[in-house]
Amino acid sequence: MSVAAFDSKAGKLVLEKFATRNLEYDYANEDGWLPAVNGALREMSSELRFGGVATLIIPGYQLLTKLIKIPHVDEAKQQQIIAFEAQQSIPYPLHEVAWGSQVVDDDGVESEVILIAMKLDAANRFCNAAGIPGVKPQMLQASSLMDYNAFRLANPEGGEHTLLVNVGGRSTNLTFVGASGVFLRNVSYGGNNLTQMLADTLGTTFAQAERAKVDFFSGQTGFSADDPAHAPLQQTAQSWMRRLSQEITKSIMAFRRQSPNNQAPQQILLTGRSSLLPGLSQFLAEANKISVDYFNPAAALEIGSGVDAQLVEASAYQMTELVGEGARLVLPKSLGINLLPRDRVQANAFAKKKPFLVLAAACLALAPTGLLLYYPNQTAAYQKASSELEAKIRPLQAVQSELQKEQKAYDSSRSDLAQLEGLVASRTNWIELFGEFQQRLGELKDVWLEDLTVVREKELTPLDPANPKAVRKETGKSIYRLEIGGRMLIRNFDDPEAMEKTALSRVNALLEGLKKSPFVGSVEQGAYSSHENRRIVSFKFNILVNPEKPL
Repeated sequence: MSVAAFDSKAGKLVLEKFATRNLEYDYANEDGWLPAVNGALREMSSELRFGGVATLIIPGYQLLTKLIKIPHVDEAKQQQIIAFEAQQSIPYPLHEVAWGSQVVDDDGVESEVILIAMKLDAANRFCNAAGIPGVKPQMLQASSLMDYNAFRLANPEGGEHTLLVNVGGRSTNLTFVGASGVFLRNVSYGGNNLTQMLADTLGTTFAQAERAKVDFFSGQTGFSADDPAHAPLQQTAQSWMRRLSQEITKSIMAFRRQSPNNQAPQQILLTGRSSLLPGLSQFLAEANKISVDYFNPAAALEIGSGVDAQLVEASAYQMTELVGEGARLVLPKSLGINLLPRDRVQANAFAKKKPFLVLAAACLALAPTGLLLYYPNQTAAYQKASSELEAKIRPLQAVQSELQKEQKAYDSSRSDLAQLEGLVASRTNWIELFGEFQQRLGELKDVWLEDLTVVREKELTPLDPANPKAVRKETGKSIYRLEIGGRMLIRNFDDPEAMEKTALSRVNALLEGLKKSPFVGSVEQGAYSSHENRRIVSFKFNILVNPEKPL
């Protein structure tokens, strides 16, 4: 875990404070890292003497990341579409997740949007672990977005067709930087997988295998080539690198399938602490037949006087996400989605207003005292104080008015979303309707439709018999009518009178069959007529559609 404080000076990002700690905890406990985070943060807070609002960066394996495409529309409608797509793409109810989105590319026809979400309980547990005295979480950022910002800080003029691979402990962030935007993918494969493979091979615990891994591959402990432990360590590392290479290859294929304009990366840049495994860059270069190098995010920083430069150099490859968040201070276009739970955002906003509310309350409480003491000869002073008080209340009233506008916008968005959901729910009605008609006509035989017209109109209030000229108003409901026309064949009758009865009987049978359809509310009117040879009968019906089965 690392902590940094940044500042911007003349367009350059300056590292003012930096500290890092290795987290020691029971790796078998899924949530054991959270108390370790709290303890490490307290130590570093005491060391660096920092406090105030802070941005937290959540690991990639805690996140759900989706890249979606939506039509290019106005910003107001865009948010509605994104909310609808989020409901379809996120496998949890939206009230159970903290989620956000950002447009990363727009060609005027389609917009590419990044969706990122995490479970609310996981976000709250992480914020609670990091919320030590004096530190208040203000933002919760996704690590994969910060990787992109760090790359842009180091390559402000280019760097397209690059794959940035940030190999962490429990997962690996892959960031594809293309000419048209960015593609993100998190793979649940990292340095801990190598540790577990070593533990299984050597028959040790995870903690013991972790120490052996660090000591051997960092050069702190050496084994001769004929040492029994040497070959298993090297073979396990080869297996781990092979699996990581396969994940990278699959991700490149997914990136190229995502859009026909996406080109294969021309270089791979490695970062992250687990990427320092000896031989990894050469292995990936041979496996993927492209250039592989290391990405040092600290190279784009100015180091402040109070920072240990040697510590920064030793920790450079685990600083990518920190540098990416700091880069938001200087980059004109950066990525960032705040996943802080909404109740915490609202609490932070209220905390900012609290001093003004306390001041307003104090002024209101003291106003009567001033009147009682100085009313006889302080009328002018009272009027001045009243004006000052009104001036302080006015911003609060403006905030209240803005909240009311936001509430109306929210209600409107919910209404539009409900209409979209209704449209999705009724998208199969036409197919079912034609299936119904096919069944009814097939039962009667020798009947075919020539015309089907849908009439959509707004329902009006009932006509008042006492005042027939009164204006009828819309009720807000929609009425759907079907105007159906067709013909039927009358067979095997030479008697005109018998043919007429048969025609009437067949038309009535058709009418009764249509009434049985769940899509038909009622038949408002119908008519039929015979042709000159009387064997062909034309018919027309006006059908009121069942409002529970809209078209």
